[in-house]
Amino acid sequence: MSTNVTQQKSLSCCWNLLEGLKMRVIGLPCPHCEQSVRAIKSRTMSPMLKEITYRCQNEECGHVFVAGLEVLRTLSLSAQPNYAVKIPISQHARASALNQLSLNLQVA
Repeated sequence: MSTNVTQQKSLSCCWNLLEGLKMRVIGLPCPHCEQSVRAIKSRTMSPMLKEITYRCQNEECGHVFVAGLEVLRTLSLSAQPNYAVKIPISQHARASALNQLSLNLQVA
């Protein structure tokens, strides 16, 4: 099986999963003609970064480009954290965690 076919099946699987969850897929338009684009392959660079190759759906434009999908900050702490991954914590999540830690949890 060719790499391209494997990548397409992988993307197809992900799209089907997202459709099943009724999640909205955030897209971006072609930076040149502003028409819709389609992801044609992706590459995981790290646990925090993925590169996605897009192709413009406008045949007259034909632009192909790479965009990045990056984890920027934590909004809600994980119940199963990977301590090897360092993700900045938002001010809101930090305040909430500190508030929970400061609660008096003495057993009566």
